Amino acid sequence: MKFRRTLLLATTALALAATACTETKTGSPSVTTSTGTSSTAEGGGTTVPKVQHPLPNIAAFAAKPCDLLSSSLIAKMGFSDPSPNTGSDGRRGVGCGWIDTENARNINISIGMSDGKGFGGMRNVYAGKGTLLKFLEPAEDVSGYPAAYGGVQDRRSRGDCSLYFGVTDDIALSADAGGYHNAQDSCAAARQIATAVIATLQGGS
Repeated sequence: MKFRRTLLLATTALALAATACTETKTGSPSVTTSTGTSSTAEGGGTTVPKVQHPLPNIAAFAAKPCDLLSSSLIAKMGFSDPSPNTGSDGRRGVGCGWIDTENARNINISIGMSDGKGFGGMRNVYAGKGTLLKFLEPAEDVSGYPAAYGGVQDRRSRGDCSLYFGVTDDIALSADAGGYHNAQDSCAAARQIATAVIATLQGGS
């Protein structure tokens, strides 16, 4: 079973942020929401964005994470083979990814939950800032859901982008795009993935 590097990094970060002793910094992240205001909730000693419209049906996809993205979208993104690779681990959550062997690119989606329980959502993503996640930067909401770019280091300029986004206050996902030309291309792909996932969870196309 294949489990690519970017998916491992993303799910490991989500899991470790939920299970390790956290080290937080004071101050609140600046986040621009779809309404132009910031709605927050206290958690883990850090002020984090609160999910205004939770999507609890994410739990139904824990056993089938690949269904979060359609084969038509994968093809539209330039991946000639829409067949996914899956991976799961009791501590890392579940994930699914696709490889474009011709252009040495990959995209992944991971769900920060295990055994039907979330890892703490964006609260624990922010809790890992500066320790488990050496790089974490608040991002513009994805379809009204709080988001942040993050990773063990900032590799966006190298064409690797990871976008965390919360769909409930206890569950966050990561959309990853690697092997792209630059930050603009890779983060646009990651945001396209995240937007499609939310549309799926909302019952859209």
